[in-house]
Amino acid sequence: MRRLGNRAGGVLIGGTARKNLIGDVNSRPANLISGNNGNGVTLRQRTHGNRVVNNYIGLDRIGRYLRNTGRAIVNRGSNNTIKGNRHRPPR
Repeated sequence: MRRLGNRAGGVLIGGTARKNLIGDVNSRPANLISGNNGNGVTLRQRTHGNRVVNNYIGLDRIGRYLRNTGRAIVNRGSNNTIKGNRHRPPR
């Protein structure tokens, strides 16, 4: 499988961003966030009330390992919801 990730992290939520949805509130997988040179998803300080739900992070569409070079999710904000994502724990 050819790696098609970004040269940096996958998804970055920064500034004072709030109430963004990365994923799908239904139970089905929404996004494939994998193969990036950095974190899969980063929520920076001062972000608030964002949701990262039901994504494949660091996996391919059938669940095989296709890691990002950083962590799956980094949450430095407040009251952000992180749930239902499929990923491997950091090594």
